[in-house]
Amino acid sequence: LQNTVDMMRIIQELYAEGEQIAVEDATYMSPYGTTGVKRFGNYFLDMKRPPEAWLKEALFKQAAKRAKAEAPKAQREAHD
Repeated sequence: LQNTVDMMRIIQELYAEGEQIAVEDATYMSPYGTTGVKRFGNYFLDMKRPPEAWLKEALFKQAAKRAKAEAPKAQREAHD
């Protein structure tokens, strides 16, 4: 998850500086690194912790809205 947060922050900085960021370019990037990762390790989520500020940013909301609109109906229902 931290890779995703770091990538999102860099994208937001570039966007704020006036860089044009195409959705196609962003979809090419992957935060999923596999080197040295304990794939089925013990991971704990603190669901009571408030979301980080980047989750409220307009660029993230725009991308999430577009992804949800493009998702197959069954996938959307599974997440609701």
